[in-house]
Amino acid sequence: MDTIHSSRESKKTLLTLFFTKEKLFLAFLMNRCTKGVVRLVFDRLEKRMGTYGFASVFEYILTDRGSELVPLRLWKQG
Repeated sequence: MDTIHSSRESKKTLLTLFFTKEKLFLAFLMNRCTKGVVRLVFDRLEKRMGTYGFASVFEYILTDRGSELVPLRLWKQG
């Protein structure tokens, strides 16, 4: 998981997820790059997939520890 920032004039950012085994790349457009917006993306995914499906797919998440990424203790609250 990582974020890709657009131009300096825009706050838009892509949240990217790559599933190596499935060879699947997902990107979510966010209006700003904050912990709250990242959390909102994952909350929406969990709502659509259901808690069990979400937990199965996102058992492990590798990140670069960017400031916009939510700390582990907040993931467990979801």
